[in-house]
Amino acid sequence: MRAANDYPYYYLEAAKDLLDIPRAWSERGNSGLGEFKLNTLWAWPQNIFVGFLSNLGIKFNLILLIIIIFIVALAFFSIYKLLKYFKINKHGCLAGSLFYIFNTYIILLVDGGQIGIALAYAILPLVYLVSIKSFNGNSIDRIKAGILVGILGYFDFRFIYLFLLLVLAKLVYDFIFGSRNFKQIIVSFIVWGAVGLLMHFYWLLAFIEVRDLGLSASYLSSSQLKGFSFAGLKHAILFYQPHWYQNIFGQVAPVNRFFLIVPALAFFVPALTVNRKKLFWILVSLLSIIFIKGTNPPLGFLYTFAFETIPGFSLFRDPTKFFVLLAISYSVLIGFTFSKLNRKFLILIFIYLIFLLRPVYLGEMTGILGAYRNGHTYGEVQAKFEESGRVMWIPTRHPLGFSSPKNPVVELNDLVGRRPFAVGVVGKYETSNFLREADYMGDLLDISGIKYVVYPFPDERREKLGSDDLAYYHYFSKQLERQKWVSRKVNNYPINIFEVNTNPGKFFIAQNSIAVIGNDRIYSEFAESEFDLKNNALIFLEEHPGVGLPSGVPVYSNPNSQFDFTKLPQDRFIFPSDELKRDPDASGWWKREASDFIWMRDFLHEKYLLDNQDFTYGGGYAISEGSNELLFSSEKLSQGTLFLRALESNSGGFIEIYAGGSLIGRTNTLTTDDNTITQKITGFGQIEDSIYEYRDSAFRWHEIGELGANSIIIKTQGELNIINAFVVVSKNEIVKVALSRENVNQNIQELLSQVKTEASIDILSESPTHYKLRLSGLKKPSMLVFAENYDARWLLNGEKSYKVYSLLNGFYVNKDGDYDLYYTPQRYVDMGSVVAGLVILFLSIRTYNRLGYKRSLNQ
Repeated sequence: MRAANDYPYYYLEAAKDLLDIPRAWSERGNSGLGEFKLNTLWAWPQNIFVGFLSNLGIKFNLILLIIIIFIVALAFFSIYKLLKYFKINKHGCLAGSLFYIFNTYIILLVDGGQIGIALAYAILPLVYLVSIKSFNGNSIDRIKAGILVGILGYFDFRFIYLFLLLVLAKLVYDFIFGSRNFKQIIVSFIVWGAVGLLMHFYWLLAFIEVRDLGLSASYLSSSQLKGFSFAGLKHAILFYQPHWYQNIFGQVAPVNRFFLIVPALAFFVPALTVNRKKLFWILVSLLSIIFIKGTNPPLGFLYTFAFETIPGFSLFRDPTKFFVLLAISYSVLIGFTFSKLNRKFLILIFIYLIFLLRPVYLGEMTGILGAYRNGHTYGEVQAKFEESGRVMWIPTRHPLGFSSPKNPVVELNDLVGRRPFAVGVVGKYETSNFLREADYMGDLLDISGIKYVVYPFPDERREKLGSDDLAYYHYFSKQLERQKWVSRKVNNYPINIFEVNTNPGKFFIAQNSIAVIGNDRIYSEFAESEFDLKNNALIFLEEHPGVGLPSGVPVYSNPNSQFDFTKLPQDRFIFPSDELKRDPDASGWWKREASDFIWMRDFLHEKYLLDNQDFTYGGGYAISEGSNELLFSSEKLSQGTLFLRALESNSGGFIEIYAGGSLIGRTNTLTTDDNTITQKITGFGQIEDSIYEYRDSAFRWHEIGELGANSIIIKTQGELNIINAFVVVSKNEIVKVALSRENVNQNIQELLSQVKTEASIDILSESPTHYKLRLSGLKKPSMLVFAENYDARWLLNGEKSYKVYSLLNGFYVNKDGDYDLYYTPQRYVDMGSVVAGLVILFLSIRTYNRLGYKRSLNQ
């Protein structure tokens, strides 16, 4: 059995399921709770290929072998054709081609399971060659180039950007040397773009309509570049992939001095006999070297500048993608070098490459090209998953881990980023401890449809395990087995599998619904009581404001709350954190996002002995430690009364707001509240349980004063001040945002229900993006919960959902009958698929007829 982290083993049922139309939403892969898939839907043709062969009865190991052979053959053919175009002799073409298919970058792509990138790497030289030749060709040449650009996008859409960079570099270079063939170039770009984009119209139309790829804000932030800049200058020059050869993300290998010959072969002869062709590829290689090292010195600022200013460059938060351009340029330059050397040197380069890549044939690789310990065991345990339900892997799914449409995979590392699971984490190092420490975890696993929890022994090839690590693994396994939510252990070491007590399935009905103004400590109410979480749908209004509520849903509020801004739309809120960086600037202010909840909570614990579990209205934290001043401007700061949401704690002080040089308001953030929050970390072995106590803190709204400017100055004093949001309201709105005690309940026990619904749900038909349901036995208006990740684009009979439990989709229903649940972006994917299919059919017929016409002329 062969697999890798980025290309896990497909068991038969999961592999057959890949033969499907493109889906905007899917549970496949490691997305068992469902996920918006538009950002990877360009790779749908790859899934179709695997699914088609699997439905023919071909096993996954053989399919994988076919793909790898195809990658090697395509890469060799592609680069050989390019080298031949430059009139490099046969020995030079062979030497350059050998380097292109036998180097650390492409081998780690294949070993790590990055098959799409490997395919794009393989075809890119051919796409470049056919495209630049089409500048002086006819319409059919341009169409063929456009088709290849589209295929390149099927492998990895980001490589179209790399292709365009290479072509534009060529055009700028030729322009400097006098080429002025603008008309042909413009026509070629139009044809490539039209053909390539129409071939991808099956997902591009949906993107145009929904304006969302499902990427987090952090994905496009330049603050993460340093963490992804693994390669140094030496790695780039020596063409030494920084993770060679163990391929462990983040573990940078020292440069091997034997790779010094690679740049020597590339630059020695071309530098001595430089001409126009050689100079271009020397310049491309130098530019690639600068980009490969990312933000590392020297000239690291150039990558940050390009990332922040050049449109589309933010696709490359991982700079090692530029190894592709360096591979092409080095291959061309090595080809030129060996054109001047004796053919005997060709044998030496082959032996040299084999020597450099010895970890491959010595069995030291850790992915597809290596062998897994206990590999056969993973194939055997699939029989242990007898019942339907999601399977949670700790911490991530093993590459050989079982998955099927009946038992989709969720990963603990993904769940820990979801709010209801994150609040159960104690500290920030042992993030899996929420399974042990959160006393309501059984309820969360239940509503999430998780039936099995799998805790495999770590891969010793990729992790150095000491005696403490081994002891922790076995103790944590025993601790899991003792949890109340475990019904039985169905498999032992080395793949511990635990079955969860209950599992309501993909749909269930919560007869009772509660809207909460405040934090989610309410979960603890379900731990030691007879209340069942799945019978009580919780909507947290301060998580995202302006959601509205169905009539009749009671509201619970913390007794200390004075204002209710949850009815205002999201765009009325002003978040100072949007204008700050993650590290303190000259003003002394810095920020964290709502997604940094675990980090932020641990920061408060460790530095200030404070605890906080409040929501942030969808914004972040603007943090000031000590006396600081911040100039803040926003178009939303307008005429009206200014309200501020800030943290009140024992470490606070006060916040002053100035506008136009005058003080408009001052608020106190220092409290003497001595309420304590207790947390426990369970010990193991000789280590006893650890009990921690923290002072409680809370975000509260403060009325500041009248505002009439778009710019304010924020001054703070005290150990710690944190601002979440501003809101400006008119005099008429002040009455509306004042919390009315008559409309809320401050005793949660009075709102929770023990009554279980007698209603039933029949699934009449289902696909990943469309379900037809029949409800019967509904006695009162209730919440129909769709147990997949919340997405507002799911509609039930045209009605929107509510985010329940900060995780799932909830639809308020009040009668029996048939219901239609549909994921709306799929409509555009279906329409785009028809267009893309017709375009591909038309291009195929036109190209075939034109080639047939040419053959007739020749005859």
